[in-house]
Amino acid sequence: MKELSVYPIIYEQKVAWGDMDAFGHVNNVQYYRYIESSRILYMEAINILTPQLYPVVASSQCKYLKPVFYPDVLKVAVRVEELRNSAFRMVYILWSETQQQIVATAEAVLVCMDKLTERKCEIPQEIKQKIIENNIKINSIVSASGIGAYPSSEEKEFFETESDRSNYFLSDVIKEWEKAATSFEKIVKKVSIVRIGLVLSSKAGVLKQTMQPMSFGFGVYFGSGSQWQSWIHVKDISQIFIHIIKNRLSGVYN
Repeated sequence: MKELSVYPIIYEQKVAWGDMDAFGHVNNVQYYRYIESSRILYMEAINILTPQLYPVVASSQCKYLKPVFYPDVLKVAVRVEELRNSAFRMVYILWSETQQQIVATAEAVLVCMDKLTERKCEIPQEIKQKIIENNIKINSIVSASGIGAYPSSEEKEFFETESDRSNYFLSDVIKEWEKAATSFEKIVKKVSIVRIGLVLSSKAGVLKQTMQPMSFGFGVYFGSGSQWQSWIHVKDISQIFIHIIKNRLSGVYN
């Protein structure tokens, strides 16, 4: 049922005996009723059913993949796939609990209408924002950042709570990068930032590049060569990301 995980609204519909037709399966017209119920649930979630405007279905279609029979429970999942100035396109999937598969897919285009003028109108900005926020089904974000945010030192250790910052271009880039990552905290439950140093691997990256001149008898070092240099193996940094995701951690980590 992983297909449902990317849909913010899921409506449960019990199949009634009266939904079936003379052929013994759910009549095709009933699918549109199920879809409408899920659509109304979505509308209520984004608060678009206001006294000033109302959404009108401009087009609607359904693709029937498998017949549905009584008794059954359908999960009708809905999300906005395309957002325009005065309209948006919704997509649906209908999942059968009995068959454990998708039995139908559908889509519909809705146009916002002004109730007073009865003409199409632009979707209010607050509604657009709610659609964007409602469509995001992400529990956590892990953003890779860099230790270049910290100033250089030959004796001081820097921790995540360090307030001192370098005053050069890369530090400014990291600051803006992390600011962009933390902006997701309004719509995502867990936001983590991992500040990484040099990632070493014999197959790629900085280690492979520094080893190449050594085969010709030339040594390579960074800066003055006397400063501390933070590094980590590629397998270790991979495990750090996995650990953060599995344990649903948030915050800044060196």
